[in-house]
Amino acid sequence: MPPRRSGVREFELRLDQFVEQVVPEEFNNFKKVVALDALKSILMKNPVLTGRSRNNWNVSLGTWSTKVDEEDLGGPPFGQAPDKVVAEGEAVVNKVQSGEDVFIVNNIHYINLLENGHSLQARDPNGMVRRTVAEVELHYGGR
Repeated sequence: MPPRRSGVREFELRLDQFVEQVVPEEFNNFKKVVALDALKSILMKNPVLTGRSRNNWNVSLGTWSTKVDEEDLGGPPFGQAPDKVVAEGEAVVNKVQSGEDVFIVNNIHYINLLENGHSLQARDPNGMVRRTVAEVELHYGGR
């Protein structure tokens, strides 16, 4: 006896609904977790003297942020700035929509120097962003 076609078609419709409704939502949730993990990792690796560079990590949706904050926050490497930056980043990430890209950007004029280890405070010349990307790919099964 041949299989019933109506059952296959019904399954296809349910699968399509699942893909259209559940997958984008779950992917969005995953994107939020990865973005916040990456932001926190970058912040903890950011060498600190005045706090300016660490304070200038910005999260944006859909396009690169051009924001630059020149405020000198001072203080030790584990002061208030990381909490403030994470809270601001989390508020942005929580608004991400399906298909929207999340950007983590720093526009302070010397950020490339810090990324390449040109700082007395830099603990690792392999870069805060490069190391974070490698860690995220390893942890979450990237490329």
